[in-house]
Amino acid sequence: MIEYGLLGEKLGHSFSPQLHKALAGYDYGLLPTPPGQVEDLFRRREFKGLNVTIPYKRTVIPLCDQVDPRAAAIGAVNTVVNRDGTLTGCNTDIDGLIYLARRAGVDMAGEKAQEYTLEQIHHFEYVAEELHRRGFHGFKCHLQGSYGILNYSELCFDYARAGIALYGILSGKSDQVNAAVELKPVLSLKARVESVKMLYQGESAGYGLTYSAERDRRIGILSIGYADGVPRNLSNRGLVLCNGKIAPVIGRICMDQMLVDLSGAGSVKAGDEAVLIGKSGELEIRAEDMAQWAGTISNEILSRMGERLERVAVN
Repeated sequence: MIEYGLLGEKLGHSFSPQLHKALAGYDYGLLPTPPGQVEDLFRRREFKGLNVTIPYKRTVIPLCDQVDPRAAAIGAVNTVVNRDGTLTGCNTDIDGLIYLARRAGVDMAGEKAQEYTLEQIHHFEYVAEELHRRGFHGFKCHLQGSYGILNYSELCFDYARAGIALYGILSGKSDQVNAAVELKPVLSLKARVESVKMLYQGESAGYGLTYSAERDRRIGILSIGYADGVPRNLSNRGLVLCNGKIAPVIGRICMDQMLVDLSGAGSVKAGDEAVLIGKSGELEIRAEDMAQWAGTISNEILSRMGERLERVAVN
């Protein structure tokens, strides 16, 4: 007899037992069950509680003695509890969604929006389950991207499509996820300082003369521009790091070059490194920072990086 576990058809990809053991300290088993044996499992009732994944979230509904109204409305059961021989089917996905929304400060415009989100998940699960029921097997299912993995780890599909999380970052600086993981950025964006010049009080730099020096400034020209993926709207507002110090972007960012104010960055010289994303000394600019300054998400920042940028793999 298994007290608690996960019911599904193929569960070789699941880490649920390890998670339950680490987080709650109890044994949690996997019940990979062929379609023809699900009814017998419920008839014997030799369990205290089961989580249910595809392709059985709809299959188990008529096998339960009672079904929670929310689960009935959604049309899917993901949890079955055995209370003194009575099997009750529930759907706890909505509770997780509400918790995550509140934790992130997201206004989901009431229960209608919450139910709609879950409805999309369960439509997908229903189609997959129905295909299995009609004898179509051998296909793989995947629904989760990075945020699906980090927020809905209880979903058990064959694959997951990690995207932005592979870079060790999130889409936005203030984004929160439910998983207790520490993401560590693995990408840096750097350029060389091509030359260092003096810009004297009253002189202007860059197209359109959008920057004029209020006092003598020491400026650097970097060998990177918007053709390489640097957002042009960071003109006169972005930051880079040089010599472990902050160097503000000045003037309009050009196709192939950009200007920065090196006045407070110490003895930077031509050939030195400028960091647009990454660490320099004790300071760090993350992709989420650049995205926030540009009014976008880090996904766009990373995906727009041009082919001209040299890629260097560092172990």
